[in-house]
Amino acid sequence: MKKKVKFLLKLAVSLLLLSWIVFRVDWNEALFYLRSVSYPYLLLYAAAIAAGIAVSAYKWKILAGFRDIAESYFYFFKLYLSGAFINNFMPSFLGGDAYRIYGLAGPEKKYAQAASSVVIDRLTGFVSVNLLVLFFGLLNFKDFLGSKVLMAAFGLNLLLFLAFISIFVLKASKIPLAGKILGLAPRKVMSFVEEVMQYKKNSKVIWQAVGWGMAFNVLGVGIANYILFMALGIEIGLLDFLSVIFLISIVSAIPVSVNNIGVKEWAYAVFFGAFSLNFSAVITAAMLGRLIQMLLSFAALPAYLQSRKE
Repeated sequence: MKKKVKFLLKLAVSLLLLSWIVFRVDWNEALFYLRSVSYPYLLLYAAAIAAGIAVSAYKWKILAGFRDIAESYFYFFKLYLSGAFINNFMPSFLGGDAYRIYGLAGPEKKYAQAASSVVIDRLTGFVSVNLLVLFFGLLNFKDFLGSKVLMAAFGLNLLLFLAFISIFVLKASKIPLAGKILGLAPRKVMSFVEEVMQYKKNSKVIWQAVGWGMAFNVLGVGIANYILFMALGIEIGLLDFLSVIFLISIVSAIPVSVNNIGVKEWAYAVFFGAFSLNFSAVITAAMLGRLIQMLLSFAALPAYLQSRKE
């Protein structure tokens, strides 16, 4: 029942935001951008997205290897792409991360190790994208000062990131009440926490993952989406673009809608709107990018169906 209520609430958010978008978009303008799209740039965009997935799979392989899970790179790539396929088409039934954990655990049932690798993959991804938000935000700080929306988003994100780093770096026992709360947790929960904390013993692995996470974001998020804007003929300075695209990535990851539908488009409209970009143009870019990513994830369908049989 709780899962159904949660899904219905997310669906309501998606429908509400989509309704707002449908009534605000000038669909004649949207069709104009689609008709004038550059197909070579679209192919380049798809290639950049695929390259980003390849980088992410390699990053995950490094993290899993630290916990003695040795599989081929192709196996990690296949699981990662399958996870993306599940997130795109079956968000209410089985999460992509859960699928990755189950697939990586294998016959040896290394569920704790597999789960910790996915958790650290997510956490280091969060750190890497925030470092990019901080870097490009400071580079473009003068323009940010002219926008209340961008300054509010940048400041709030910075505060949350600093809070996250404080909790992650400090031992839980040094945080007021945290040690006592963890002491009351079930044994399985504590075992998993200890498994995740194993990564703190090797900072080299963590920094490698952060570095590869930054590579993914620059290639699979920054460069890829800038190419998509070029494909649609949307003009914006590279620094202006990079100073907000990673903020949009963070906002889009907030789990308040079904597969971030509506939230991503809203973020595009608000943040790129701060640079006076055409509303219909940026919404077209967001929707077209979503469609191409969904089509790319279909490449994992044969592998996913095979795993279901097994």
